[in-house]
Amino acid sequence: MSFKWSEDLSTGIRDIDAQHIAVIGQFNDLIEACAQKKGKEEVGRFLTFLTGYVNRHFDDEERAMARNVYDGIEAHIKEHEQYRGQLARLKDDVIKRGATDQVVAEAVWVAADWFISHIKRTDQTMAAALRGKGR
Repeated sequence: MSFKWSEDLSTGIRDIDAQHIAVIGQFNDLIEACAQKKGKEEVGRFLTFLTGYVNRHFDDEERAMARNVYDGIEAHIKEHEQYRGQLARLKDDVIKRGATDQVVAEAVWVAADWFISHIKRTDQTMAAALRGKGR
């Protein structure tokens, strides 16, 4: 299993798309590490990277939404906060239970599935609105 960038993920906003492409590469790196039986060693590094990444990326999106007076900003920010909470819980699981196969699988699934779904649904809607405002 791996994730591939495709046009159906594109927001049409260069900076946001570049950030999305980068994080999908990190998901694939963790999946590859799991395939090589190194997922347990890599999951902590991955979750640390992803936490820092989403903070920067979400902040960039939220600034763009505020700058363009996007009507859906509150719901979008709420989704971002929920994801931050999921990541914090995953990091806690790694600390408390160790990097078990179950924790690693959950990290890949939760992190990647949510992110891809968010791009296709919420980010696409936001991007269409921002492009309509001349962004």
